[in-house]
Amino acid sequence: MGQVTHPGNEDTYAYWGCMMKGVEGRVALVTGAGRGIGRVAAELLASRRARVMAVARSQNELQTLGLGYVVADLGTSDGCALAVEETVDRLGPVEILVCNHGIGSAHERVIWEQDPEHWHETMRINLDGPFFLSQLVVKDMIERGYGRLVFTSYQLKTRSAGADALGCPGCRTARCDFKRGAARLGADTNG
Repeated sequence: MGQVTHPGNEDTYAYWGCMMKGVEGRVALVTGAGRGIGRVAAELLASRRARVMAVARSQNELQTLGLGYVVADLGTSDGCALAVEETVDRLGPVEILVCNHGIGSAHERVIWEQDPEHWHETMRINLDGPFFLSQLVVKDMIERGYGRLVFTSYQLKTRSAGADALGCPGCRTARCDFKRGAARLGADTNG
């Protein structure tokens, strides 16, 4: 398999490609794999001969990826269970979890204008999903003596304090705290 390249980003993708050594034959579950960072992560892992299961909400996007995939709502425990069960059944136990799915900041508003339903939806997708997925795979990773958790989080623009929206920035902070806690758990149980 050749190197994955994307016009205008060759240096970035070459860098991340060399950071993915040692994944050959490993089972990777990549969420948010229909486009963007998740799609590139799935392509890079596959180019390094990992066995990749791609997950997203859009079957149309996943079909064009050329990898095994599952269409699931990762904001529910049932959707997360489906993604993990399908991966295990088709590829084997999850050894690498790239948790990239999420709702971005396109609909965020200042706090007094924030729709509570959008807040709950953002938390469900961006926080509950990573929790459920980790809960389903981490114990097995520890028992097998190998596992990698990758949680992505990004912010397209910097906001000042004050009357800024809280939905996505608050979620990003919580997601970063969650990944630090999961990393400490793995370190504590692996010696």
